[in-house]
Amino acid sequence: MADPISVDLHARWAPDYTISPPSWQCAEGGATVAGEVEFHFVANYQAGPIMQVNCQKIEIIEQTDVHTPDSRVLELAFAKTLPPPNYPPPNISNHCSNPPSAGFGMYYICATKKEQTLSCHNVAYKVRATYQYILAGPPPRVVGPLTIERTFIFGNLIVIAQPKILKWDPDNPAICDTTFSYSLSSAQKKNCSVTINIHNLDVLDNEGKPLLVYQTTLTNPCPGNYSFTWDGTANQTPYPPNNIAPAGLYTFDIIVQSSCPYDGDKMRSSALKIAGHEVNEPTEEITKYEIKYLLQDTKKASQAGVELYDIDLGSMMSLQGPSEISPTWNNIELEETAVDMSKGGPHIFLFWAIDDHKETDKAHRCKPALEVIDKKHVHKWKTEVNKSDEFKMTPPNITVDKEYIRASDDDKDRIVKITIAKKEDKDKCTLTDPACSFPNGVAKNLIKVVNGEGGTGKFGELDAEGNFIPWNEWKEIELKDDYTYIYYKCPDTTGVITLTFTFDDIPMADDPAKPQRLNPINTFDDEPITADVKLTVWDFTIGEISLMPSWNTSINLILKILPPKDHNGNSLSAPMQLVLYSSMEPEVCKNKTISSILQDPNLSLGIPEDKKNKPWDFMWDLQFTEEQDDFSISSTISYPPQRNIANSKEPKTSAYIKIDCWDYGAHGYIVAQANIPNIGVVLAHAQNKPKKYYAEIPVDENDNYISDSWAYDNGGANDDDDNDPSYGTKGDGISRYDEYRGFFANGVHIRTNPNAKDVFIYDENNLGIGYFSKTGLTYHLNPEPNDDHKVTRYDSTGHLGYDQFYIRLKEVQNELFDPEGNMVSGRCTGFLGENVSSVCQIDTAHLELLYPGSPDAKPWIIAHELGHAVTLDWRECSVGWCIMQQRYPRYIYCEVCKSLIKLHP
Repeated sequence: MADPISVDLHARWAPDYTISPPSWQCAEGGATVAGEVEFHFVANYQAGPIMQVNCQKIEIIEQTDVHTPDSRVLELAFAKTLPPPNYPPPNISNHCSNPPSAGFGMYYICATKKEQTLSCHNVAYKVRATYQYILAGPPPRVVGPLTIERTFIFGNLIVIAQPKILKWDPDNPAICDTTFSYSLSSAQKKNCSVTINIHNLDVLDNEGKPLLVYQTTLTNPCPGNYSFTWDGTANQTPYPPNNIAPAGLYTFDIIVQSSCPYDGDKMRSSALKIAGHEVNEPTEEITKYEIKYLLQDTKKASQAGVELYDIDLGSMMSLQGPSEISPTWNNIELEETAVDMSKGGPHIFLFWAIDDHKETDKAHRCKPALEVIDKKHVHKWKTEVNKSDEFKMTPPNITVDKEYIRASDDDKDRIVKITIAKKEDKDKCTLTDPACSFPNGVAKNLIKVVNGEGGTGKFGELDAEGNFIPWNEWKEIELKDDYTYIYYKCPDTTGVITLTFTFDDIPMADDPAKPQRLNPINTFDDEPITADVKLTVWDFTIGEISLMPSWNTSINLILKILPPKDHNGNSLSAPMQLVLYSSMEPEVCKNKTISSILQDPNLSLGIPEDKKNKPWDFMWDLQFTEEQDDFSISSTISYPPQRNIANSKEPKTSAYIKIDCWDYGAHGYIVAQANIPNIGVVLAHAQNKPKKYYAEIPVDENDNYISDSWAYDNGGANDDDDNDPSYGTKGDGISRYDEYRGFFANGVHIRTNPNAKDVFIYDENNLGIGYFSKTGLTYHLNPEPNDDHKVTRYDSTGHLGYDQFYIRLKEVQNELFDPEGNMVSGRCTGFLGENVSSVCQIDTAHLELLYPGSPDAKPWIIAHELGHAVTLDWRECSVGWCIMQQRYPRYIYCEVCKSLIKLHP
C-alpha cells in the first residue's frame, strides 16, 4: 500500500515588473519564466502515519550542448510544516493556489531564494527537488532520499544589436551615418536603464580602447525595439569651441540594466580586446600591404579581420583573417593593386573581432569587441632602398656640458646637462601622376627622442629651483625648439658611460593640396635611429689599513685611477706625488730606546748593518721605504732623514706605495695627488670615504692617535680611568695611548689593558712575586731597565698622566733593620704615585732564621713589601689575617682586604 503522501514542484515569478506591487504567479513544469524565480516543493501528507517530511535540496541543471551545462544547488529561503487551515503560508498566499490536493491534511513547503536565477541562460533547465520522510513505527523508518523533477524555460534580459561603424563629418552631412537599432528581450516585462556609449576610433584612451566621446542613459520598456541617432556632440571629451566631435569613424556600445543589480547585459564583449595593430605600406620592393593585429583574450576568437575605408569614409573591402590570441600576431597580406587609390588618402584600416564565449552569454551568443583603426596614406616615399642618403633620417647633434665626472662627487655635481640640437627629417615623395603636392615633393617632419639609455644612471629634468627630478620611465620629447635639454645623473661607480638616444621621425605633415580636415597625412615612417655621447666617470683613491703599528714593519697601500682608459680610449695614467706626514714619538715605545732595539739581533732583523749605529735615521715613526718599484723617494728634511716625498717613476693608473714603521705608537697620514690627462691635478680620497682626501696610518676615525682596530679604542688618548680592580682611586698613571703604544717586559713588547690597573715589577734576583697576585692587580715582570727606573719614560705628545716607576724587587742577606736596630725580613722604600722609584728588599737569610722550613714565609713577605709599594692599607682590614698584617698570618688572603686595597693614596 502506498504511503499517504503526495508531492509537487512549481515555480513562482512575476511576469510583469512594471506594475507595483508586482503580481506573482505560480508556474507548472514546462512554463517560461524570467527574472527572480522561486522554486517551491510542496508535500501533502497524513499526519500520524508520517511523522516528518524534509526537503534536502533543490538544484537546477542547464539543458544545453553549446557548452558544459551549468549545474548548481540553490539556497533555501524557508521551509515550514502547516496544518490544512494555514495553507498556503502568508508570504506566498494567492500566488501558488494549486498544491497537491490528495486530501491527507498536513502540508510541508520549502522555497529557494528568488535572486539566484537572474544569471540563468535563456534555455530549458531541469529543476530537481530531493526529499525524504519518516514513517511512524515501531520502529520509525526513513523513506528516501526521493526526487521530483520539472522543466522550466528561462527568458532573461538581453540586449540585441548588430555592430555598425558610424560615419561622422560635420562639414559633409551627406556622408554622415550615425543611426543604429537595438532591441531589448525578456519574458518578464520591465523598465530598463539603457546606456549608449559612442567611441572615437581615431584616438585611444589610457587602456588602449577607442576614446569615449559621448554617453547618454535612456529608460526603455522591455521587451521592445528601438532606434538611436547620434548628433555628433561630445559630452565626455572636450572639443573646443562647441564640443562637436571631429570627422571620422566611430563605434558604439549598449549597456542595459534593470532595477535589480544582477539583471543586465551589454552589447560588446567583456573578454576580447584588440590590443595591438600595425599596417606596413608597400615599398619600392614590397608591393603588398602587411596588416597585423594582436588579440587579447583567454581563448581564441571566433572571427577576426580588417575592413578598408576610403577618404570619404566609404567601405572599400572587408577581409577575414586568423583569430589567434596574444602573443601570436595575426597577419593579412593585401596586394597594392587591389586598393583603389583614385581618391587619394588617407586609407583607413578598421580591425574587428568577435569572441567565442557562448558559455558566459545568457543567449549563447558570440559578442564583438570594440573596433580599432589604423590610417595609411597613398603617398609613396623615397626610402633607403633608393640609395639616397639625402632623404635618410640622420640623428641630431648631441653635446654635454662635461665629459669627465668624479664618482665621489656630490649628487648635484654628478649631473650632466645634455643639449640636443633641433633637426628635421625630410621625406621625398615619388608620385608623378599626379605629381606630389608637397613643395619640391619634400615633406618635413619633426624628430622626437623616444628613448635614452645610460647604464645605472638616471635621466631626468630640473625643477624651477634647479633640483634634479629623475624620470621613472622615459618621456618622449619632440625636438621643436632650437635646443632641447635633458639631464643625466651619473652613477657613483667608475667606468665609461655611453648615453644612447633613440630618435624617430613623426611621420606626419600637412599636405597643401588637401583640406585641413584631412591633414596631417602620413609621410614615410623611417626606422628609429640611435646616436650616442660618451662620458667618463672616474675616481682617484688610496687604500687605508687598520693595522697595529710596530717596530720594523712594512705597510703597503694601493693607489688607483679608474677607469684605466677614458671614453675616447685614451689612458688616464698620470704622474703621482705623495706626501707622508708622520708622528715623531721618542724612541720606539714607552720604555725602549732606538739604540737598544737596533742592537737586538731579532728586533733589528733586515736592517742594514751600516744603519744599526745611526738611531737618528729612525726618528720619524713612518717613512717611505727607500727602494720602491713604483716610486722615487726623497726627504723634505735631510737629517734626520724624513723620507716623506714619493714621486711615481712613470705615469700610472695603479701603484703600490710601501711605508716603513719604526714605532709601536706610530700615526700619520698620506696626501696623494695626480695630474690626470684632461682632468688636471686632483687629490686622492681614502677608499670608500669620498670626502676624506688623505689616508690615515693607521685608520683613526676618532682622532686619538690609536688604531681603530685596537680592542680598547673606546676613549680619549689621555684617559686614565682604569677601574679593575675597583678599589681605591681610578687610573694607574698610564694613559690609554701609553697603554696602546706599549712597553717592553721580559724582552718582548706588550700592549696593556687600559681598563685594568697595571703594576710593573723588576725582579732583580728572580724571587718571584709571592702572594702578591692575590691582590687582583695586573702586573708585568721585568720591564726594560733604565737609570731612572721609569716605565713611562719616553713621551712627546702630551699623553702622559704622570710618571709611573717600576718596583725594584731585590734580595739581601742580613742587611735590614728597623729604627730600633732589630733585624727585619723585608723593607720597602718609596711608593707608587710619589714620583719616586720603589725598592722592595727581601732578607731571605733572616726569613729562614725566623721561619725555618716554612713554604709560606717567603711568598708572604714578598707580597707584604710589594703591598707597601702600592700602598695597601692593613688598618682597614676588619676581619681575618692578610698579607698586610705585621706578623706572619694564619691565612694568606681575605676577600675584605681585596676590596680595601689602594693603588695610590
